[in-house]
Amino acid sequence: MKKLKLVLILLASITISLSANEEKKPLTHDDYDHWKSLNRPVISSNGDWIGYQVNPQDGDGILCIHEIDAEITDTVVRGSGHVFSGNSEFIAYRIVPENERVRQAKIEDDKDEEELDDTLGVMTLGNRETTHFPDLKSFKVPPKGENWMAFVYEHEKEVDENDTTPGEQGEQDEQEENNENDTPETKVIDNLVIFNPLEDKKHEFENVSQYQISDKGSLMAFVTEECQDTVTINTLNIFDTETESHSEIFTQEGEFAQLKIDEEGEQLAFVFTSDTNNDNNNDVKTYELYYYEPGEEAPSMIADSSSDWIFNGWHISPHQHLSFSESGDRMFFGTAPIPEPEPEDTIPEDEQYSLDIWHWQDSKLQPQQKVELEREKSRSYEAMYKPNENDFWQLEDTVMRNVNKAGKGDARFAVGYDYQPYQIKTSWDINRYRDVYVLDIEEREKEKVFEKATFIYGISPGGKYIAYFDSDDSHWYTLNNETGQTTIISEGVDVPLYREVWDQPRPTPPSGIAGWFEDDEAVLVYDDYDIWKLDPAGEEEPENITEGRGRDSYNRYRYIQTDREEIFIDKSEPILLSVFNEKTKVAGFCHIDLDRRRPFFTNLISDDYSFRFVDEARDDDKIIWRKGDFQEYNDLYVSSPDFSDPERISDANPQQDEYLWGDVELVEWTDFNNDTLQGLLYTPENMDPDKEYPMLVYFYERSSDGKHRHFTPSPSRSVISRPFCTSNGYIIFVPDIKYQIGYPGQSAYNAVVSGTQSMIERYDFIDNENIGLQGQSWGGYQIAWIVTRTNMFKAAMAGTPVSNMISAYGGIRWATGRSRQFQYEQTQSRLGGSLWEKPHLYYENSPIFFADKIETPLLIMHNDDDGAVPWYQGIELFTALRRLQKPAWMLSYNDEAHNLRGRGNRMDLSIRMHQFFDHFLKGDPPPKWLKYGRPAIDKGRESGYELVE
Repeated sequence: MKKLKLVLILLASITISLSANEEKKPLTHDDYDHWKSLNRPVISSNGDWIGYQVNPQDGDGILCIHEIDAEITDTVVRGSGHVFSGNSEFIAYRIVPENERVRQAKIEDDKDEEELDDTLGVMTLGNRETTHFPDLKSFKVPPKGENWMAFVYEHEKEVDENDTTPGEQGEQDEQEENNENDTPETKVIDNLVIFNPLEDKKHEFENVSQYQISDKGSLMAFVTEECQDTVTINTLNIFDTETESHSEIFTQEGEFAQLKIDEEGEQLAFVFTSDTNNDNNNDVKTYELYYYEPGEEAPSMIADSSSDWIFNGWHISPHQHLSFSESGDRMFFGTAPIPEPEPEDTIPEDEQYSLDIWHWQDSKLQPQQKVELEREKSRSYEAMYKPNENDFWQLEDTVMRNVNKAGKGDARFAVGYDYQPYQIKTSWDINRYRDVYVLDIEEREKEKVFEKATFIYGISPGGKYIAYFDSDDSHWYTLNNETGQTTIISEGVDVPLYREVWDQPRPTPPSGIAGWFEDDEAVLVYDDYDIWKLDPAGEEEPENITEGRGRDSYNRYRYIQTDREEIFIDKSEPILLSVFNEKTKVAGFCHIDLDRRRPFFTNLISDDYSFRFVDEARDDDKIIWRKGDFQEYNDLYVSSPDFSDPERISDANPQQDEYLWGDVELVEWTDFNNDTLQGLLYTPENMDPDKEYPMLVYFYERSSDGKHRHFTPSPSRSVISRPFCTSNGYIIFVPDIKYQIGYPGQSAYNAVVSGTQSMIERYDFIDNENIGLQGQSWGGYQIAWIVTRTNMFKAAMAGTPVSNMISAYGGIRWATGRSRQFQYEQTQSRLGGSLWEKPHLYYENSPIFFADKIETPLLIMHNDDDGAVPWYQGIELFTALRRLQKPAWMLSYNDEAHNLRGRGNRMDLSIRMHQFFDHFLKGDPPPKWLKYGRPAIDKGRESGYELVE
């Protein structure tokens, strides 16, 4: 009887489920805008409030301000950029213009509409009172401050007859002297408001060009401009928030470039030039560095181009941001060569020439030089100033151009890198070779300690050690910066400390570093599963702090830095680790107690979901995190640090319940090389086990670890939407690929074809007569190669494929300006040698040479501004198929990148890609563009979406 009741209950639940499914509807391309994303989740310092945005793909989003204990959520339409005050007493945010108004302004090309200005919103959290300020330009809330903030807004001011900016007088002379309406002239200026929301106090200042606030909010500095005749006078002001007093400390004709206050509000520095020449003449401006301590009469100019420590012909850089070390004992700024004046145009434009000269000994190719040109023009070289000693030292120079400091700028040692001797080699060798220097900041000494180093993992937070990995012997080493002694520190570790799954023809990298204990006492490094404590002095034996639990159970443990300001791992408190099982894909979090108190190891949360730590309250025991899977959106949760009593805060996409979705299963099979591979199989929600469904095979490297990834329905940038496909009756198979060096095409064939055959044999609901392929970039290449070797797929779509590895080998990645050679020899293409060393591999792995074997209808997408894969690769493949009279189409979106950016283009691709597969795999009538194409004369006039019989 009990069994009968159980059967009846199961039948009833199935009936209810089927009924619910009948009420659900499949996704359409018109539904994308219903889906929203959750952005910028933050928790207040006291742990009482959470702020986050819920934004649609197209339309007006909302800012949610949630009070945790009261379980009350206030919403602000179009709120964004929210910041809690350091004392958790208020929240400030922008209110952006309505999306439809912005859209209409774009249509009308009207950028001066008043309604396009942002508004500042400030809510006092204690009473939920909100104040609004229109015409906002920017605002700042000190992260550790109390009750004060600042913002700048645009203000329309009547023009006084004597109040003219340079260049305005001539324009005024041209205006009619008598205005019939006698309307006073106005101009728009930027006003600064220093605001205390709790006491509703405001201090306002006109014509402000820049401003800064100390992290603790005690001091504000700002620059005001005053126009006098044909010159602009700039005044630097400071405002003390405790006394609410204002002082003008520096007034001069010229220009401010940088402005910075230290955390405590006890020091201020700025970069200034008194040169007033216009930008359009051939003179250049030189800059000076000023320093000020509140209470002094005025700032002091402490460095300029004539300083005895600065390189000859150099000045203070206007481009590098100023910064102070955590203690405030050191200040860092930039220097740079004084720019050369631009040559005057002395000949007509039609007589001038424009030329790039490529030289075989150039350290970087001309295209890369051009991509990086503006960055190089503003390149700065870091220098240091010690206010207490009035001492300067140039840290970086034209040889050692990159310096990493330790201890938040206060440590004795720093590490510097010189990449230039190996720059040419990077065209074909991806390894970041560098010469390494140790800088003794106290003794003002620099010493080269390594040449042509690769796996350098930087300087320890305390500055005592440099940690590095030697790929030749697979061991970790340290260099003691005080003694110069090199020590092997991983001897005795009985498992690999490098990435065990590595199939690229270049040195295997280490599994990585978790962090350091205080005072550089120990460093934590990873193997593929566990975490090891290594003694940087090499005196103590290595210790597996996760006790081998990871390797025993295939769990991957990784350290989570919950305090973003920490530079050491605090071993006195339990530390948070993420957990991921590479076999089952189950994830979660755990605590381990590094002091070995009991319980030493505590599982906190574990489930068949993806988890992501987001933020912790600085002054309270609360954390926020996200959880989701393929079916559930990654909504926001709050809990104690041990994840107990979690509370779901958000529900970003409740409308999903109205739509058919799908499910995902982890699958395994044996490929043609007898290797066991994993993959993902997605099935429709309302699947009838007695019915056969078409299947799309999508792949890119290895994807099975993303089993619990949630995909938001949205217009495609380049690939299929998994929920859209399952909602519309497709099965999706996503196989992992294991690569054999030199044979990327064959490796993909082995995995994809063997996996597809295994799925067909295993599941009767897969229609083996209607299987398609889809992939983008590297996946697009492999699809083009696979269809030269098999006709088992009824249709295929290859996005931005490389079709000819020989012609592509010497090409340029235009987004970076770099040569493509390294990609084929050492990274994703995995050929393992140059074109001259292994020409047969370049030939064998190029689909273009076997295009005559292709029988599968092939849709190609390749855009004319692709900065990753040259556009001509798609053209080569298409023109070959066209000549061979093979069914082929190419979508080429104008001025578009490797993956589509424009929403209109993305929507168009989504429609055409699904029309393509619906025709070949479901038997739907073809759309007009697929059957007949679209002549250039009809471009912009018709889409060709309509179906034709």
